[in-house]
Amino acid sequence: MDDIKFENRYDITKGFIRSEYKLSQKRSGKLNLWLVFVMKIVYILVLIAYIILGGPLISTFTFFLFFLVCFFVVYPSFIAPARKLRAYGKIAAEKKPFTLPTRNVRFGENIVLQTGISSLSYSYDKVRYIENSDDIIYFWIGMEMVVPLYKNSFTVGNPDDFLAFFREKCSEQEPLWSKGELTRRTIKDMTSTIIFEAVIIACLLFYMVRSL
Repeated sequence: MDDIKFENRYDITKGFIRSEYKLSQKRSGKLNLWLVFVMKIVYILVLIAYIILGGPLISTFTFFLFFLVCFFVVYPSFIAPARKLRAYGKIAAEKKPFTLPTRNVRFGENIVLQTGISSLSYSYDKVRYIENSDDIIYFWIGMEMVVPLYKNSFTVGNPDDFLAFFREKCSEQEPLWSKGELTRRTIKDMTSTIIFEAVIIACLLFYMVRSL
């Protein structure tokens, strides 16, 4: 891409990966955030209640609950960021000593996301939703990916000019989604997840009642 109109560059740290995980939840809206939060609380309370009320501690059910608690609470906060940082390090193909991989997001004829030697390219019509917060600009590539742009990390151009350019380019073929449209698509996309979580909760409660 020869004609770069805007560029955003930032290092990928563990803190960034944690925020990226939260961002992956954010792309599904507040409904998904509340769903995940409720599920964490339910699993923890059921595990505590099961241990307090009795029943063999070393049981398949207890291990199952413990696994769920670890998956929903421990994995996204500690294990996943460390694994992803190592993966980004391999993608960046950095020589020792290890240095943090850098992501460049360039805007010209297309949008190019480059992390180390890995590069992805998207046309502007793939961007369907743009959110402008105080320090960060988020844009949704369909429902599959959300990309952050830090306002203090523009190496080419500035945030105000970029937003005007970006909104115009992304809505040339069809209008960007409204907040309501994003929510509607989110609910549709999450239907199977909501049903699965509801079934899990129902089974846990049923087993608890039977154990009393």
